[in-house]
Amino acid sequence: MKTPTNTCESTCRHQVGAVLPVALIFLVILTIIGVTAMNTSVLDTMMASNTQFQTRALGDAEVVLVEGEDDVVAITTDAVPLDWNTTGDYYYDATATSTETIDPSDWDWTFTTQTAADGASLYVVQYGGREPIPGNTGGYGGSVAYGGAGGGAAGSYVYVFQVTTQADSSRGARRIVQSVYVTDQEP
Repeated sequence: MKTPTNTCESTCRHQVGAVLPVALIFLVILTIIGVTAMNTSVLDTMMASNTQFQTRALGDAEVVLVEGEDDVVAITTDAVPLDWNTTGDYYYDATATSTETIDPSDWDWTFTTQTAADGASLYVVQYGGREPIPGNTGGYGGSVAYGGAGGGAAGSYVYVFQVTTQADSSRGARRIVQSVYVTDQEP
């Protein structure tokens, strides 16, 4: 009887152990892909959160803008004339004869602003003055220079207000929103 020869002796001598380095390289590549995916996921979450805070601040500013416009309606329907030159209030005269101006980007919002009902948002109201209505029957605002009778007929002018609001979110997002409010009622 013939004894079987061990085939492992001849083939085992020729193996060099390439499986271990290939497996380690494969694990390193998978680890890099996993870490990159995790970092991308964290960045996406942070961007989504930031967008949420910015949107919240914008929504709050728009709500306060409506509150400021309601304040303008109250001003124009009030029988008591408003003193636009009173210091310490949140009304500013922005007509050509006034020196009061508001630049929302560098203005100190902690001084002379009206705090809205939410307790965090602020608004100011600027009075832009009286503007003639083009195309009315008394000429351009009733002005003699534009062919009108002069002096301006009743209803030939509008009164312009600019409402500026600022709202901050809990994470520091800040939005400044402005609107121009035009009415035919004199303040």
